[in-house]
Amino acid sequence: MASFVSLLGDKPDDLKAEAKELIKETKAEHVAVVVPLDNANGPGDYNISPNADITVLIYRQGKVEANHALAAGQLDDSAIKSIIADTSKILNN
Repeated sequence: MASFVSLLGDKPDDLKAEAKELIKETKAEHVAVVVPLDNANGPGDYNISPNADITVLIYRQGKVEANHALAAGQLDDSAIKSIIADTSKILNN
């Protein structure tokens, strides 16, 4: 199991600067932070909400098994517990 952060949007240069700042602030040294240039809104089959500030996807072999779309401030203990619970959808299958 692995994770990465993907910053989406139509201003890749701004997103690259934001990615560098994110890494610096969070010390996320072991988490890949990427700015995809080929699809500003993420892959269509991932159904990423354009209204979400944070989207956590849990997927296996390219198929999304859980999609958590959150507004700013909603990534709280309850949301984290729900996300962690959904990892069961990709483990031991």
